[in-house]
Amino acid sequence: MKIVEFTAENVKKLKVVQIKPTGDLVQVTGRNGSGKSSVLDAIYWALGGKDEIQARPIRDGAERASIRLDLGEIIVERKFTPNGTTLIVENGDGARYPSPQAMLDKLIGTLSFDPLAFAHKKPRDQYEEIKRVAKIDIDLDALEGQNKADFDRRREKNREAKELRIRADSIKVQFPELAEPIDTNALVRQLEDAGMHNAAIQTEQMRRKQLTEQLASNAKRVKDLERQLAEALEVANQLEQQVAAFTTPAKPIDVTGIREAIAGAQAKNDDVRRREERQNTIARAEAIEAEAAALTERINSRDKQKAIALESATMPVPGLTLDDGRVLLNGIPFDQCSSAEQLRTSVAIAMAANPKIRVIRIKDGSLLDDDGLRVIQELAAGQDYQVWIERVDSSGKIGIVMEDGAVRAVNEPAESAA
Repeated sequence: MKIVEFTAENVKKLKVVQIKPTGDLVQVTGRNGSGKSSVLDAIYWALGGKDEIQARPIRDGAERASIRLDLGEIIVERKFTPNGTTLIVENGDGARYPSPQAMLDKLIGTLSFDPLAFAHKKPRDQYEEIKRVAKIDIDLDALEGQNKADFDRRREKNREAKELRIRADSIKVQFPELAEPIDTNALVRQLEDAGMHNAAIQTEQMRRKQLTEQLASNAKRVKDLERQLAEALEVANQLEQQVAAFTTPAKPIDVTGIREAIAGAQAKNDDVRRREERQNTIARAEAIEAEAAALTERINSRDKQKAIALESATMPVPGLTLDDGRVLLNGIPFDQCSSAEQLRTSVAIAMAANPKIRVIRIKDGSLLDDDGLRVIQELAAGQDYQVWIERVDSSGKIGIVMEDGAVRAVNEPAESAA
């Protein structure tokens, strides 16, 4: 269905306007403020539902407004009053549909999709627009955000595991056969006991020497002091008894071997600790590598979800897909395609989004050069669509010329270059 006749009264800047479009490209021209945008908005408001209507649809100074679209098979009429809007949809026989907006919603696609505006949007806005047109329900942004976070975490885990592996390889073990650390405390105690034993021997030797010297001194005194002989003899006897009490000195313990055992045990114990540290480091690396592998599985799972969602989505144009917040065309970011390719694809998207009511609206058509306008005209003719395009022009010789909210002139449409 296309627009056979457009009628509007008191809508935005329009007074009374009647347009019977001819050709596939309907150019609405005129100076700024002449009412061009009001024509395109009126088409959208008539079909798109009351939520799409601006706050003040009625022309200043008027009390009522109306829009009537003859689409051949159906006639759509929307009226406005200060209290709101009403909608009537009739078939060719004049019978009214009981739920007019629900009936239109089944027919219209995405009338708000302006192909020229889409081609000039930022990549992120294009991405959101295609999600809406393709009706992709899955939250691709959430999946991509989760994947990015897991990518970062996986990179950190892999870096940490690599560092641990390098550290583990740097730990050298000399005594791999040593299962348990040597008890150096026991060896130290053994060394202490030997030291105490040897010290006791030395003390006894020194004491024996002292007593022997005292005995010699007393013997000399006996010779010199005969009057003290009795006392000296008694002392001598006592000393002789004490000397006799000493036995043969015990043999000292050789501690050299004990000291060497302690030194060797410490080296081996250090090796055991290094082996444990190496094993623990490897275990930590394996655990972190397992975490990185789990992150990879999660990323792959989300990528599979995205792939399934995109495969099941009805993309408006073959070769169009979404990835990482951008629109891709045949694997190339859309904004990196040529201007002509962007325009052709944008118009094709608009056509695919409106398969039943074959009407497309383009604002800011003045941005198009002659080649761009020819592309749109060729596509409209080739695909049997009606393209309403707004362009600033003061010559009065192009399309439907608007002036002060009314149609001033109607020029014959240019022939398609196709």
